Amino acid sequence: MRLVRIALVAIGAFVATASPAQAYVTLFPDCVAKSDTDVHGRFGLYPFNYYEPVDAGFFESVNDSAGNYVDSSYRDVRLGYTNGSGAGEYSFTFKLAANQQPGLYTVTAYGDVGDVEAESTTLRVGGCDSVLFGKTSQGGAFSGMSADAKRASPFTLFAPATASRVYAYVDGKGSAGGSQVVRAVLYRNAGGPGSLVTRSFAVTIPAGASGHWQPFYLAPAVSLSPGKYWLGLQSGATHGVARFAWDSQPKARQFNLDAFADGSSSAFGPAAVDDQLMSIYAMGSY
Repeated sequence: MRLVRIALVAIGAFVATASPAQAYVTLFPDCVAKSDTDVHGRFGLYPFNYYEPVDAGFFESVNDSAGNYVDSSYRDVRLGYTNGSGAGEYSFTFKLAANQQPGLYTVTAYGDVGDVEAESTTLRVGGCDSVLFGKTSQGGAFSGMSADAKRASPFTLFAPATASRVYAYVDGKGSAGGSQVVRAVLYRNAGGPGSLVTRSFAVTIPAGASGHWQPFYLAPAVSLSPGKYWLGLQSGATHGVARFAWDSQPKARQFNLDAFADGSSSAFGPAAVDDQLMSIYAMGSY
């Protein structure tokens, strides 16, 4: 495994919150067919608190599994900020050199807020998965996610496939503070959402996080036959921090209460219906 280290250093005056900051990093896309393809990233720390604009400096290094330096490049580093408490978030763009071989890379982002915070994710070069089903465009509206609830929209798979992860367009702008845990869920169709197929690992969405395509890795990947499935999100006990994007389409969403702590219900259960088609899709291989 080759190591891509992306370091983000903020220069200026910071006032940290009393509690330790936690870091998160996301990439889009997280798989590229060629190494010399732009990859966009977001790196944030929460809780985060400072009171004046801050210039962002940026440097990065790429190392292979033996620790040897290899070429990469970066550009367009920006820092989002708020006055008072909220999420401070960097956005950045980078790409590997054209001669880098296909494989899995680890991307680590660093930020300096009192103590150095870091978080890692993965970037795959070559062997990218395909979109299997779902809505791949960002919806024009957002809805907050209620505490201990799930919601799903129907989509059709046209050929046998193995689903490995889900992407949903979400943000953390439903509340000024805190965070909310979210997982992806997949249900079979039974005239509406029926029995549970699988769910993902949980992801924490911090308050103030900008809109982004959040990956949810299925636990485990699952083989699917052609047909209709209900793909959605289950949200944790904190109310209304995370929001999902949607567009209007008749009878495009069903939702109900489902306690997060004990997992996703084996049967979806009785549900309310509305017109919010969720911006969510499944990826995998045919």
